[in-house]
Amino acid sequence: MSNEKKELKNPITNKDALKIINDVMRRSQFAKQEMCKSQGITDNPAMLLIAWESDEDDDEHESAVEYAERVGLTQPFTVGMVPLIHKSDVLDAYMEVVKNMPIQKFGYLFMVVEGYLDPRHFENGTTPDDYKTGDMADDFQNNPFTEIKEALCVHGLNWDASETYVSFSPYKYDDKGVPQFEKVVQTQRNLTKEEADEQPLGRMLDAMVATVRYMALAVKAKDFHSLITKPDPNGDSLE
Repeated sequence: MSNEKKELKNPITNKDALKIINDVMRRSQFAKQEMCKSQGITDNPAMLLIAWESDEDDDEHESAVEYAERVGLTQPFTVGMVPLIHKSDVLDAYMEVVKNMPIQKFGYLFMVVEGYLDPRHFENGTTPDDYKTGDMADDFQNNPFTEIKEALCVHGLNWDASETYVSFSPYKYDDKGVPQFEKVVQTQRNLTKEEADEQPLGRMLDAMVATVRYMALAVKAKDFHSLITKPDPNGDSLE
């Protein structure tokens, strides 16, 4: 298993995001290899991970502190994990989970899936305008000269959707159906709202951007509701 990183023009510079992604990728590589040793060519289930900043009032704060120290984070994060296995389409499963997420500010949102990597388009972090879902899978399966690779993929986004992170761990199966991982490739993109609206980032990142925007508005609405329904100076409540 190789954890060596390919040098890219836009490496991930957000230290906390990078360390969480590297930890998630390392664990995903290990899990996939171990599953494939038991049954060759076995896919990892897709996973949604949410990282919340933890404080002393949190029940899991001690674990968050231990995780931060072990991974090297600048502050404690509680990382929740939800398998996306209850729908045949990963995006459909993701959207259903998002609908039931608590209204709460988080630090980072990550999705871990198995997918395909096109090195020609990876660097700029965008999807070609003429790309259709399934194009890379079709090319990989039917084109003997394809440049497409199978890969473990981690897509990430920070709270205000100003930074996106993509990390791929390409692999090839050996004769026993166990993946042999190549160098991890990863990139960060600084993103404005206008850019996200004008150019598709891919199904996963587009959905994650929409999630962050919704959650930011929901948190504001929740805070406003809390303020406006507080007892007034005379002690009367609006509810």
